[in-house]
Amino acid sequence: MTTEIMVGVTDDLSEKNEVFNFKEGVWPSDHVVAGASWTVKNVPSRDSLCMILRFIFGLFSKNIPEYDVWLLIGNSAWQPDTRVVRYRKLWGALKARGMVIPDSENSLEILMESNGKVKFFGATQFYEHAIEDVIKAIADERCAYIVAFPGHCGIRDVLEMGWSGDLNEDSKMLVSLQNKGALIFKKIGEFDDCEVGFLVLGNPELVRTLLN
Repeated sequence: MTTEIMVGVTDDLSEKNEVFNFKEGVWPSDHVVAGASWTVKNVPSRDSLCMILRFIFGLFSKNIPEYDVWLLIGNSAWQPDTRVVRYRKLWGALKARGMVIPDSENSLEILMESNGKVKFFGATQFYEHAIEDVIKAIADERCAYIVAFPGHCGIRDVLEMGWSGDLNEDSKMLVSLQNKGALIFKKIGEFDDCEVGFLVLGNPELVRTLLN
């Protein structure tokens, strides 16, 4: 039996649409962001997300092969500034919790400090063979995005901005990414929902190029 991936597209997410509705005033008035969604119904969520992400990788290979795909993960809450926290940093702490992080020669993380506490934000490039590990990672971490860049364009700048994992709260970071020519992917639907998938945000022309 073939599982149908449902696709939705809009050239302007600030207007009422069937892809994703942001809170009013999230985007600058002169900023246009397009969006597309891929969703699957009534299939176990991790299977659905793996299938959709493989489909998206196929679109990249066909339409934008020069783009690299990265997993972005950060701490959603401030951590106590202890020796163990600083030693493990982000990737070490995630591995200690049993998360498998895709092996990559291109991986980095940064530390933020505030009022005696710390947060870590990291990015690691990954390839199609690591899709299952990436889906497991974003299942456990709400403060996560998948981002496609033209090369290594501005990864560190994005990490230093930080993010919450909430699309409405992260508009400043999303605008910065879009201005760098990036495509931003976010899981939509909870893992116990009957319909889950991915949303992509980006410049209208770039979103259309990916979908062609």
